[in-house]
Amino acid sequence: MTANGDFCNEKGRNTNDGCCDSKGDSTKSGSTKDDGHKPPTLSCCIRSVFFIAVVIFLFLTFMFAITDDPLPTFTLQDAKLYTFNFSKTTSTLTTSLLITISSFTDADKTALNLDKIHVYASYRNQQITPPAVLPPLYLGNKPDNTIWSPYLNGTQVPVMNPDLVGSLVQDVTAGTVLIHVKLTGRLRSKSGFIRFRHLVKVKCPTYIVFGNTNNSNVIGSIDKQPFDKGCDVDV
Repeated sequence: MTANGDFCNEKGRNTNDGCCDSKGDSTKSGSTKDDGHKPPTLSCCIRSVFFIAVVIFLFLTFMFAITDDPLPTFTLQDAKLYTFNFSKTTSTLTTSLLITISSFTDADKTALNLDKIHVYASYRNQQITPPAVLPPLYLGNKPDNTIWSPYLNGTQVPVMNPDLVGSLVQDVTAGTVLIHVKLTGRLRSKSGFIRFRHLVKVKCPTYIVFGNTNNSNVIGSIDKQPFDKGCDVDV
């Protein structure tokens, strides 16, 4: 025990790191509380915690720097309603809608890939058309813009909620109906050697006004005023 204690004391005097066992120091100087210094093991722990905190901070700063490109933005540019028939007898809704939706990114450091893209229409949180599949999208590390114009068709979709039936009749009678165009997809990005993958959910409110169209086949068109700020994007 004396040899071990002398070795620890000698090491402590040579390196002055304060990380030796306090028992080794007490063989010559007694308790560390007598000379007013903190226990060496405590100071060593403090330095270790500080070092780890600095490493974590630098890592998070690096991650933020390479992933600071904004998500793509989506804008519903146009919508034309060709069919919107509700049957009170069967409580079903038939919808035919042509939309024009665009995606834009101004990312300058990260290339983005968006695939498994599905878009559909909903009314008061009920899906009223089957999802339409859109082609995969590649957004390079420069400003890029893509436009889709899919048809959304739903034939005799059951409307089971009685409250929803009442709201639907009121909206059609008033001549304005609020439809949400929703898009989902898998967003993949790569920055350097780091890859990311997110599920993207896009929601675009679509106010359809019946009548006042130049096309006799179109029964309603989009009210463009609410769409200045684009669609909501969640990941």
